[in-house]
Amino acid sequence: MRCGCNKWVAAAWAVAAVAVSPAVQAQKAPAVASLAEELQRIRTDVELVKQAVVQVPTLAQAVKDIDAKLAVLEQDVATLRETAGASPEVVGAIDRVAARVDALAQEVAAARAELAAVERPPIAGGGGASHHGGFSWATDDGRFALSIGGYGQIRSEVALSGGFDHVDEATLRIRRARLATKGHLGSDRLTFKLVVDAAKSPSLHDLYLDYRFAPGLALRAGQWKTQFIRQFTTSSTRLAFVERSRFVDNYRYDRDVMVALHGQALDGRLGYYASFGNGAGRAKDNDNIDFNQVVRLEYALVGALPKHEEGDWRGRDDMSLVVTGGFVHDLVALADDLAGLAVNNDVDADGEVDNVRVISATAGAALRYRGASATAEWVLRRESWGTILDHPDNAALAAALNDLGGSGDTRYYQGFYVSGTYMVVPRRVMVGARVAHSRNPLLRVGGRTVSEPPLAARLLEVDGLVQLYDDRVGGRFIGLMYSFFDYNARTGPDPAGDKQHRILVETQLQF
Repeated sequence: MRCGCNKWVAAAWAVAAVAVSPAVQAQKAPAVASLAEELQRIRTDVELVKQAVVQVPTLAQAVKDIDAKLAVLEQDVATLRETAGASPEVVGAIDRVAARVDALAQEVAAARAELAAVERPPIAGGGGASHHGGFSWATDDGRFALSIGGYGQIRSEVALSGGFDHVDEATLRIRRARLATKGHLGSDRLTFKLVVDAAKSPSLHDLYLDYRFAPGLALRAGQWKTQFIRQFTTSSTRLAFVERSRFVDNYRYDRDVMVALHGQALDGRLGYYASFGNGAGRAKDNDNIDFNQVVRLEYALVGALPKHEEGDWRGRDDMSLVVTGGFVHDLVALADDLAGLAVNNDVDADGEVDNVRVISATAGAALRYRGASATAEWVLRRESWGTILDHPDNAALAAALNDLGGSGDTRYYQGFYVSGTYMVVPRRVMVGARVAHSRNPLLRVGGRTVSEPPLAARLLEVDGLVQLYDDRVGGRFIGLMYSFFDYNARTGPDPAGDKQHRILVETQLQF
């Protein structure tokens, strides 16, 4: 696309030259007829000048708009480099697109230079920013770029007893209020991201640098989500259900300070990730001398690897079927208080905190096609307590673990969920259902804790969803979710209050 300002700039210079020429040649006395003809020519030139002057502000704004669009396009090309496969054909295609973008940027720069000679003072507003998932700026050469955005989620929560005869909870909540900035520094190979949340008190969620060595290979360092359970790693703005399953909360890790290698291979069909980190939670130093290790793979059986997102509210025409797997090895430092129980966390009296060895594995699949989606995930955890539970000081801890199932120094826990959604009104209304079942562990990982033991050994969860979408607010707009929870004891009768109904209504706005 070319700017139409060249003809007006040329016209302005031509008119200026014509206006100057009579003064240079005014040495001879002109005839009256010639003066009249010259006056008519000047009047015509004045009209051309008026037209050019009127067009200059509009053309100036047009060039700014084109600059902003080019900045977004350059960021899209950078994103494509990160997510595309490493085959020569794919890399070559991306390079050709990048070259066309660079050529177009040079044309716009030339038009801007021509326009500057006759441009009026800068037009108020605009500021060279564009909006595409956030407000974006970029330097003329594309070496530096910055995007700022955010979102808020306001929620109403009501919890009812199993017999609907008592209100256990009723509240309004600011569930999330996040501000995010991202971009690249010096080159689209080096990107960064910063996310803070102010829903309760300001807290750092994400902060990392990511350097791409080659297509399909990047190194990341900083803090972000531990890549284990897909439903947790999916951004809350891209979830279909208002809240993640409690199964996920039982087994997930948290954000952590990590270093990772990640990328894609096999023409973009295989995504890989391997990291080591503190395992202690957000912005926390390592609580022992051991790092946790995480490995995760995703493979597209059909289609290309999509972004992590629940549902298919845009109604994609090409089917996407992805299978996933992950593994975590972690030595969890044992606190002196676990779920309200006093713990002797140095049973061998060597002056060092005892660890519980936790090995977790996950497998899953996600299908999306024409407004329909189906997702399933399963997690298995193995906990090795060593001699910790044999110590007399930890008798209460051992009894609490026995109530949740298993015996001895090795305990196993597992859980799963299955969900499905469908757009009953394309790009507007989604309905969904989800079922989850899990054993409830006493120990949390990733620096997370609970204040009291689980109500019972097992938990059954059934969820129903109606979600409204709107492109103008970035996707999710208003969601209604109903959940039924049923706690089941391993042996004997179920505890009192083992059933609960919960109703959530949430609105989400992005900028």
